[in-house]
Amino acid sequence: MNAPPRAVMKGCLDFVCLPEILRFLGANRCTGILRVRREEGRETGLVGLSGGELLNATLDGKSGMDALMAMFLWEAGEYEFFEKPASSRKVIRESTGEAVSRGLRLLESRGRAAHGKTGPGGESAPEHPGVYLIKGPAANYSYVVDEQDFRDGQAIVEQGSRGSWVSVILDGYADIVRETTQGPFTICRIGPGALIGDLNIVLNRENVRGATVRAVGEVTIGLLDLARTYTEFSKTSAGLRALFASLNRRWGQVSQCLVETHLGENRFSKAVEERTSEFSFNGQPGRAFLISAGSAVLLQQTEHGAVPLGVLGEGDFLGDVPFMPVGHEPHHAAVRVGGRFEVAPLDTAPLEKEYEESSAIVRSITEYISTCVSATTQILKDLHRRRSGSGRSV
Repeated sequence: MNAPPRAVMKGCLDFVCLPEILRFLGANRCTGILRVRREEGRETGLVGLSGGELLNATLDGKSGMDALMAMFLWEAGEYEFFEKPASSRKVIRESTGEAVSRGLRLLESRGRAAHGKTGPGGESAPEHPGVYLIKGPAANYSYVVDEQDFRDGQAIVEQGSRGSWVSVILDGYADIVRETTQGPFTICRIGPGALIGDLNIVLNRENVRGATVRAVGEVTIGLLDLARTYTEFSKTSAGLRALFASLNRRWGQVSQCLVETHLGENRFSKAVEERTSEFSFNGQPGRAFLISAGSAVLLQQTEHGAVPLGVLGEGDFLGDVPFMPVGHEPHHAAVRVGGRFEVAPLDTAPLEKEYEESSAIVRSITEYISTCVSATTQILKDLHRRRSGSGRSV
């Protein structure tokens, strides 16, 4: 007689909210069923995952994102995760990262911070209607060599300045602001655990800041030991470092698409028009490639039309890289190509093994950048939807 499945993870929603639980399961590419019980009313919901990607959610006759969004609002209850083969069909179209972003934004709009009911010091995250909140993994304090405090409204870094350090928010919140021809554009709000800086600084020890980071209330940041961090990344293979650089470029591309959508510009339209063929993954969504010649456009189809996510070029990866779950191709975005375009197969298995054996700081920074790509994609999609609904050019 088979024993009933045993929960491999359990806890209370009072301590950690559902979006953060899903973030963890997604980052660790878990397969199984998450059972969530609400304390008030004793409702029970189920969420199915396969390889960290959401399949479906069910709750009292609801399914898909409708059920998941309802569960996101539960402030008290219990959860259990059972590791078992996936059995439900895929109903939820959003990637895990996108669903996490929507859940965190919903909680922030209701005044509940992402890690428990309040933010640092017992205060909820400062509200800013329409602004997403992005938090990072728990800060690795062993890499923090100094702390700095900033007042409300003070610039932590400024767009266009040269940066040679990376920091982590230890306490408080800050806005990411892009200066544009139409004035400042607030992209999102970041909170505890979020990084200020990107992989370019870690890999090349210097970078030009792409946005201003401005304190919202009192903020404490921790400066990371860049030499030590650089050493840890240097220990990884050239192949793995190439993927890190490609991930960082992808974040830059999606961010630029977001800014241009905000400005009502469409400079990516020509790139889309020049590429009329869709790249095929040959029915194997687990496959990955490196672009060896030419370039490709990423497009995400929505009910309001196709949303360009950026242009990828030589050296960039395409497809499913398991330890970089950004929620793009092949499941959630199409790849359009034209002219001479060549790819080489990418064997991710040895790279994944190497990544899992790398230091905590390497994995933490990579996970955060992956989260930023996914969250920025969701912000772009929502802005595209709003602009389409208002009849403004996108």
